[in-house]
Amino acid sequence: MAKTIIEDIIVPEIFVPYVIKRTAVISALRESGIVTANAQLDLLVNGGGRTVNMPFWLDLVGEEQRLSDSRPLETNKIGTGMDVAVINYRGNAWSSNQLSGALAGSDPMTAIGD
Repeated sequence: MAKTIIEDIIVPEIFVPYVIKRTAVISALRESGIVTANAQLDLLVNGGGRTVNMPFWLDLVGEEQRLSDSRPLETNKIGTGMDVAVINYRGNAWSSNQLSGALAGSDPMTAIGD
């Protein structure tokens, strides 16, 4: 189990507060509104297993037909398909000790939480 210790931090010589370098605060796709949470997908993911079967309706295809007052339009059918999504079970953890925060003058756990 790894912990942030004194040798991992920069002890400031000038008293400037630590700043958090955020490489990716929130994905630009999520921030734009293109990607949003979906309650139905949440139910599938929380249902157990490593994959989720996702059936779907295929796009409509077919040639147009001429309208006639003497014969009806021929009907077509719609097809289906299925995608299989893998559920990614991933995680990460961080820790620090109190001495590293005391020497840094800023709590590493606050930075981790933020």
